[in-house]
Amino acid sequence: MGRAVDHHVRYRLRWWLCRKHKVLGQGKTQFPDWFLQEKLGLLSLRRLTQSLPWA
Repeated sequence: MGRAVDHHVRYRLRWWLCRKHKVLGQGKTQFPDWFLQEKLGLLSLRRLTQSLPWA
């Protein structure tokens, strides 16, 4: 579930950034994962919850 949420958040953030900066396409080359995480501070739900104990 965490992977699907992370993917959707990255997709929507790239979509918004492309519209804001008038970039054509999906923005994967203009705004790669490392850029979203390191420069913009996007957190990964999957990484945050992997150390939590689940019932």
